[in-house]
Order: sequence, then C-alpha cells, then structure tokens
Amino acid sequence: MTIVYDAKLTSGDKILNLSSLLPKISDNEYIVTSTTDTGAYELVSVFIKQPENPFELEELRETLNKYASFVSIEDGSGLITELNSFINGKQFT
Repeated sequence: MTIVYDAKLTSGDKILNLSSLLPKISDNEYIVTSTTDTGAYELVSVFIKQPENPFELEELRETLNKYASFVSIEDGSGLITELNSFINGKQFT
C-alpha cells in the first residue's frame, strides 16, 4: 500500500508526487483510490501488485519511497509494522 498526493499550496506552488509516480509504475498492475478532490488537495492510496522477483520488488520499493509519503511492503505477516513500512522514504521506527 502506498499513500501519495498532489497538492496546491497557498503560495501557488504545487507538489506533484502522484503525477510523478504514476508514469514510473506504468509497467505494474495497480489500483488507485482517492478522497474527493477539495481543490486544495487530493489524498490517494495506490495498491500495487508486488513483483515476485526480489530485484523488481527492490526497484519498486525505491521508486515508491522516492515519491510516496507512506509505503508498506507485504512481508507475509499480513500486518503493517515498522519492519515493512516507510514514511517519506525512511523505514518507520
């Protein structure tokens, strides 16, 4: 599971993490769920089918950690824990 967003800041600047991520994962199977766009932000969850190949999984994890605010990699436990989760690219502790 990944949480990623685009945001329009009051300064007029934009954070385009979602727009930047989607082309990078275009070769993967994924679904996207989102909140209603408020005009200021849209919070989006991206669920990506994990590759079975460990090298492809590591490449995907690196890509997600570059663009997403939160990433959780399925490790067989069925849980989101500090061992399989990252916030802003850093392992959750």
